Amino acid sequence: MFKGGTALLIATMILGVLMDGIDGSIVNVALPSIAHGFGTDTSVVSWVTISYFLMLAGLLLPFGRIADAGHIRKVFLLGFVVFTAGSTACALSPSLSLLIASRVVQGIGAAALAAVAPMICVKLLPSEHLGRSLGIMSVASALGFALGPALGGFLVGMLSWHWIFLINIPIGVLGVVLGHLSLPREETSKVTVDLKGTFLLFSGVGSGVIALERVSYPDERMVCVVFAVLAVVLLALFALESLRSRNPLFDVRLFKIRDLDLTLLSYTLINLVYMGVLYILPFYMDLELGMTSMQSGVMLLLPSVVSLILNVPVGNYSDKHGRRTFAIIATVFGIAYSAVLYVIEPEMGVVPLVVVALGMGLVWGFCGAASSGRIVDSLEPKDKAIGSSLMTFFMYIGSTVGTALFASLLTSGAGAGGVPIEDLTSEAFMSGMSFAMLWAVILSVVSMVAAYAVDERKREAANRAPDS
Repeated sequence: MFKGGTALLIATMILGVLMDGIDGSIVNVALPSIAHGFGTDTSVVSWVTISYFLMLAGLLLPFGRIADAGHIRKVFLLGFVVFTAGSTACALSPSLSLLIASRVVQGIGAAALAAVAPMICVKLLPSEHLGRSLGIMSVASALGFALGPALGGFLVGMLSWHWIFLINIPIGVLGVVLGHLSLPREETSKVTVDLKGTFLLFSGVGSGVIALERVSYPDERMVCVVFAVLAVVLLALFALESLRSRNPLFDVRLFKIRDLDLTLLSYTLINLVYMGVLYILPFYMDLELGMTSMQSGVMLLLPSVVSLILNVPVGNYSDKHGRRTFAIIATVFGIAYSAVLYVIEPEMGVVPLVVVALGMGLVWGFCGAASSGRIVDSLEPKDKAIGSSLMTFFMYIGSTVGTALFASLLTSGAGAGGVPIEDLTSEAFMSGMSFAMLWAVILSVVSMVAAYAVDERKREAANRAPDS
């Protein structure tokens, strides 16, 4: 059992991770209600989700660097304050533009919390509690993500979408109080953050996301081309900056490792498809099946419950018997649930949806530990510490790009750019959803090929071979 200050530190860490996890999934179930409320289309409302994940992807590594220089207390408290302020602004937003801007603020706070939570376990807690505290952190994060849809569905159904943000205010205040009481002041060192690299990476990813989201509007194709070219240029400049910088966000030379590239590709595509489907499903349940927000929330709870049940035993088994089989099986389930959604019709009822939800849970149940382990295994011992950072970064990249891409595919396939959601016909929506799910199948197949192409047995055999 944890005692005294250690227990308080653990409680503070759990609160931050739990709040971050909940807000990563609570909003999706409310998107149809938000779109109806502001009279917008299925693509524009996606920015309520995209803006949040974009901040996480762009700022997670810089906040980690700042915290690692002895500023864990400051960054964590700042995260709670900014997150709570952003949540308040979200709840009070009178327009969609202000809601999206407030989600940006909320995402900045979430990035600070997500960056610091592992450091509390590693740097502030006694070493004998490291394994247990990291396990608790993982469970709290997964539990938060699992509870989000059900909690969001309940709040939207019983009250309104504003309450999915208002609920964060007392939690945030409690987090600030616990943080002040539990987090010690550390000896600080010089902060080494590659600000130029951060700007280039953030701007490059942001430009690419804008290009993806706006491609569904025929009269804005030139805007898409401009932002797509800008994204390529900025990301190329980021790569050059990473090679020159003494303290890069991450060393791009690592991408010379074939197995790392393929594993990251498979992992990112799995999350990209998952988050894209998670974006579309609430609209399908609302517009085509007439399900309430509470019913949708319960349905979206299933994937997280299944993955929670499977993650630990699959992780233990893969540690002993290898990860390749589980990583490949995860992609097969991804192909399967995407294919079901490609052929689904409203007349089939909820049974196919249950199958899809279970399939989504099986994907992350098999993929979570196996693919994460493969990313770390593909690196040299001196680089293994960066493996978890790369994994988290690409997870949020997948979440950001997946939401933008599938919102665009749905809107393009439906021919619904600029059409308010209440004016969208059933035929148009189903056409858009089928188009998006066709791409889900294709991307899942690519993910499977990438997972299959990595064969740890060959690498291990080469490492065991005597020097010639």
